[in-house]
Amino acid sequence: MKKYLSILCALALMAGFAACGSKDDDDDKEEKTKKESRKDDDDDDDDEDDEDDAPSKSDIKEADSEASTIEKAVNSALTDLEEKGDEFGDGDVISYGKGELTFEDNDGDVDAEDLYDQIAEYVDDLDEKIFIVHVEDNVAMYSACVEDGVCGTYPSILDTKNYADYITKSKDKDKLKEAFKAAEEAYEENKGDDEEEETTKKKKDDDEEEETTTKKAEDKTEADTTKASGGNDDKEEALEQAKTSVEYSDYSYDGLVSALEDYYEFSHDAAVYAADNCGADWDEEALESAQSYIEYSEFSYADLVDQLIYEQFTEEQAKKAVDNCGADWKEEAVQEVESYIEYDSTLDKDTLYKYLTEYDGYTKEEAEYALQKKGF
Repeated sequence: MKKYLSILCALALMAGFAACGSKDDDDDKEEKTKKESRKDDDDDDDDEDDEDDAPSKSDIKEADSEASTIEKAVNSALTDLEEKGDEFGDGDVISYGKGELTFEDNDGDVDAEDLYDQIAEYVDDLDEKIFIVHVEDNVAMYSACVEDGVCGTYPSILDTKNYADYITKSKDKDKLKEAFKAAEEAYEENKGDDEEEETTKKKKDDDEEEETTTKKAEDKTEADTTKASGGNDDKEEALEQAKTSVEYSDYSYDGLVSALEDYYEFSHDAAVYAADNCGADWDEEALESAQSYIEYSEFSYADLVDQLIYEQFTEEQAKKAVDNCGADWKEEAVQEVESYIEYDSTLDKDTLYKYLTEYDGYTKEEAEYALQKKGF
């Protein structure tokens, strides 16, 4: 759950809105959070002549991770719709930005609104995203997105050395097109490697053709059994994916297992094996996750612990991470008040105090400090 969902709904009801969270009401209910401010700053920086050639490595990794998430979410959405009898066409492009999802060259029977709603089941704050995804045979193959003004791709191809070669300093829309070309290049390169591997495999199969029919049948049976039970090949592939995932994003143990099963479709045994052997320090993953959250938004101690537990970290890992993330909870409360009054300047002291203590989990002392500092 997003941390502001219940609060936004309360604000919407007070204002007499008919619905909360609808993408049709975005302009009326836009929440000015630090993350959005940072995005606005990044958009402004795009117009400056002295912009750096490339963002930081961590920013690119975060954007790449978002592109991967989008690609997986679109795949899941397409699968869901296919099960309902709606199939997307072949060789199509899905793009989303500025509140509109569009198709290019679509010859299927998927409705844009239905697809948007289905993707939104897997991606938080989808209405804030800017992305392009290429689909072949109802499967998302590669994608690109803009995350906080930084372009990312899946498969990943951008880094601090080549970013400026692929991405112009123009607006997000044009930068996204360049990133999408980079994703296509990476996809075609990987596809070429797969074809070469397939050719090599075929040659090997031809060389082994003289083996007896009985031996071949035994080999096939053994291979099928190994794959079905999450055998060595499946486990090693899962392990490689696990290492990549924890390198680019912050995962809990259970969260990684779930991602490997749900998004990458590895067997449960392979996912557990990968999580057990990927070398991740789960305490460190929890700490990095906590630091990322407080960098982009306001959290109380209690709310951040709950968020990490929601991400499937253990309670012990969550509390240890929050204890050591370096946040000043009184200042977090001050920033929380600033966000509220920027969203609705008519809010009074009692209402703000209620939001801080009942919804956001700040202590009485933290809430009183924040309100006093903001002149209430």
